[in-house]
Amino acid sequence: MLKLATDSGCMTCHHIEPGARGPQGMAPIGPAWRDVAQRYRTVAGAADALTRTVMSGSNPYGSHWKGQVSGLAMPPNAVAITEPDARRLVNWILTLEPAR
Repeated sequence: MLKLATDSGCMTCHHIEPGARGPQGMAPIGPAWRDVAQRYRTVAGAADALTRTVMSGSNPYGSHWKGQVSGLAMPPNAVAITEPDARRLVNWILTLEPAR
């Protein structure tokens, strides 16, 4: 999954572990995947919703990560990853255990 994420450009903005810093010591651009897993693991329909976000992008005014990340919104990634691969990646992310 890490190769898929790297090849698709996901690792440019996201890290697996919380606390990683973004460019020049700023807050990370996107949320850490362990944080995503913790927030959405038990939410019904989360895999579908997150896959749509990966493919279509997110609304900068509806960010759940405001104040925790430096990015305002996730751009659409349909040019970088196929929907089946995005779904596989999202499902893997949702299996990650919370940070210790």
